[in-house]
Amino acid sequence: KLSGTVFGKVNSLKIPKLDFEFGDKIKFTGNFASRNLAKFGEEILNIKADKFQSSIKNLQDIFPGFKVPTNLVNIGNFTFSGNFDGYIGDFVSYGKFTTDLGIANTDINLNFRNGNTKATYSGALELVDFELGTIIGIPDLKQVNLKTVLRNGVGLTWESLNADLTANLESAVFKNNVYRNLNFNGNFNNSLLDGKLK
Repeated sequence: KLSGTVFGKVNSLKIPKLDFEFGDKIKFTGNFASRNLAKFGEEILNIKADKFQSSIKNLQDIFPGFKVPTNLVNIGNFTFSGNFDGYIGDFVSYGKFTTDLGIANTDINLNFRNGNTKATYSGALELVDFELGTIIGIPDLKQVNLKTVLRNGVGLTWESLNADLTANLESAVFKNNVYRNLNFNGNFNNSLLDGKLK
């Protein structure tokens, strides 16, 4: 289902006030602009989402070239409101994700076109009652309330992760215990924290 006014050629579409549904895979309301849609790997998207509903699995079903770290599939269904600018594998995004695991407010620059281990990233992330352990492979880690700023990030796998990190863990549930007010400033490298923890 599609409604809106379309401008431009197929390879460079602009659709203000777009309402779109693709079965039960995608629902979108907002503004859409693009370039190089017919050139696989060179697609550029400029999207302002009032409401975007889908899941990583659904996106991969529709766009076989859409590759993300395997653990991100675990976020399940999500709703996003905000902006997305750039390539599918190299973009800037800010807005609010409401997922099956919790809420994530993001302001992120992410490039994983060279693979997960060489991915680069920076930005800010706030998690609200988020089941972070499901994504990073620590099942005992449950609801996390966290504000972070990442700089000079490289690697999206647990083994390759390396980033300068400032974090304020307001609260987290680990093995049924609640921990509060943990602050960290330093570097996170290959599962090793190196910095100051308060």
